[in-house]
Amino acid sequence: GIKFTAGSSGVCSQTVCAMGTGGRDFAAGPQPINGGSPVCIRENAAHGANRLASNSLLEAVVFAARIAEDIQTLLPAPRLLPWNEEAKVKIDPDPLKDTTPMTTLRGIMSRSFGVVRSQEGMLQGLADIMELDAANRYQRFENALIAAKLIAVSALERRESRGGHFRSDLPEPVPALAKRSYLTLEKAEKLIEIYMAEYQGTGAAA
Repeated sequence: GIKFTAGSSGVCSQTVCAMGTGGRDFAAGPQPINGGSPVCIRENAAHGANRLASNSLLEAVVFAARIAEDIQTLLPAPRLLPWNEEAKVKIDPDPLKDTTPMTTLRGIMSRSFGVVRSQEGMLQGLADIMELDAANRYQRFENALIAAKLIAVSALERRESRGGHFRSDLPEPVPALAKRSYLTLEKAEKLIEIYMAEYQGTGAAA
């Protein structure tokens, strides 16, 4: 997903600096650990807001591992919870191979949310994502779909062209939008309802 969110990729955390301590003052007690948290040493990922995805991909691997190790030290003891066999969402049968839905999702993201975008294309892409979401029963793919929905809504909300991303229907940057934005999954789900109503209204769903 980071390829579709150039610049601040959300992997920045207090683990960016201070080798060994994850950039946190442990003497001050436990602190929240999550990408882009309020205690970030650098606000726009390790390489700044204007970097594209090349280094961010490596950041996601390195810092995610460091964060996971740090979280483990805060837990009383490692433990696994038994999987609920009656759960609607199941574990992927072979997580090492892309399923057909995952391959489809990759195509949707590249086609509708790549470097050149448009409102029409993104609405179609979001509709395709929601179709995959409705049919999904796998936990790992559920995570991918959440990331895809957040990326899709963020792209639709950015009604301008900026940086490495270009909207063919809105080719110019808007100075008023040159600021950081925030999106939660809860807000994204509400916006998806609005965008899907717009999609239905255009007749594209037919």
